[in-house]
Amino acid sequence: MKTVRIKGLVRIASYIRQELSGPLSAERRAVLQKRVRSALQQVDDIVKQAGATAESLAAPSRKAYQFLSTLDFDAINSSEAAPANNYPAGSIFFQGLRGYLQGLLDQFIPARKQEDLNKVYQNICSSSEHLEKQIRKGSMLPEQLTRETRQIRGWLAYFSQRDHFEDYVAALRTATGYFIAAAQSLSKLPNKVSIHFRPTQGLYRLRTCQNLLLVKLPTPMVSFDRETCETLAGLALHKNGRKQAIVEAMLSEPYQAVLCELELLGGIADNSKGIWHDLEKSFARVNRAYFDGALARPRLVWSTIFTSSKFGHYDQIRDMVMISASLDRNDVPEFVVDFIMYHELLHKKLGVIWTNGRKSVHSADFSRQERQYVEYSQAELFLKKLTGKSSERHLSVYDEEPRKHTVTQIEYEDISIPRVTQPPRIGRNAPCPCGSGRKYKKCCGR
Repeated sequence: MKTVRIKGLVRIASYIRQELSGPLSAERRAVLQKRVRSALQQVDDIVKQAGATAESLAAPSRKAYQFLSTLDFDAINSSEAAPANNYPAGSIFFQGLRGYLQGLLDQFIPARKQEDLNKVYQNICSSSEHLEKQIRKGSMLPEQLTRETRQIRGWLAYFSQRDHFEDYVAALRTATGYFIAAAQSLSKLPNKVSIHFRPTQGLYRLRTCQNLLLVKLPTPMVSFDRETCETLAGLALHKNGRKQAIVEAMLSEPYQAVLCELELLGGIADNSKGIWHDLEKSFARVNRAYFDGALARPRLVWSTIFTSSKFGHYDQIRDMVMISASLDRNDVPEFVVDFIMYHELLHKKLGVIWTNGRKSVHSADFSRQERQYVEYSQAELFLKKLTGKSSERHLSVYDEEPRKHTVTQIEYEDISIPRVTQPPRIGRNAPCPCGSGRKYKKCCGR
């Protein structure tokens, strides 16, 4: 069976969905409808040339195609309350901002003199002020910024407060000491360590470059005490199996307080309303029917991609429920979205069970409570059909021919992602922006 992969189709579907989820003028709706028709026609032509059908598309492309083909623009209401700009949700980023943050992080060295750290602090303050000015000037909403942009915005605003900056410096010195001590017992790792508390995924990220070990840690870990920093260094470098202690520290009040303030300063994106389904209403229905309205509302967001098998996720650290954009279709019944919401809220209610350093989330009690959903069987059957996981397909899969992959590029037409120009990264031989009159490499760039 031939599998056809089309580059760009998922991106177009995600772009269209983000625009349709927000306030939309009648003129903009007509433009998007024309783009969807053009994209679908391109896909049909590509599939026909490959001698295949739409069902032969690779899973991500197939889900994107299904989404676009089931859009009913006549049923989508237009609104006069469209934003002042035409930027869709999650589309605005500041060019060079990520590199600028990297440059700031490289300036943090535990042994720096106080006057040098003061220059770093002033750079953070001026950068945060400049970024906020650009956002206000463009009348940009938090949901229009990319997730990374919101995270960096929150980072700059948080550490432009002097007490938080001092907390960063203290945490940096503590963590560096423990990571150096842990690295010295491993001959394969360099003894020189650079710690970055920055927006990142997971518990930690390690990278070695020549004679330097770069450790990236989530920003709220600046709240960790000395014992937790030592445990983290041992887990990252020696894999000593004490992950539970780190996760519990991330769920503690100090960590959550920093995380909450970072997100508030970065801007909370309201991504709960989809084109056809509203997660806010889904949560209210499920909470009232199955939890007696006792569950506190978590953050509710739609995913930015179209998934093929996993339709929900609960992030315990951020107290966030994410529902797959694949379910935001007019042919997906309300009870199916509510079932996924119920499943993820059960994770919030029951939490995690740790056994010998390993976590378990789908216990026997979880399965028992999950089956108490009134339309459990109907929802499971619908989701199996949506993923194409029927018993007949499983029986015949071994009789299929070896899959052949056809990769084709789909044109984007005039679909573009807005960019906001940011001053480029400072050159090493350029004058230092602190005003000292020296070159950047001999001043703040050391």
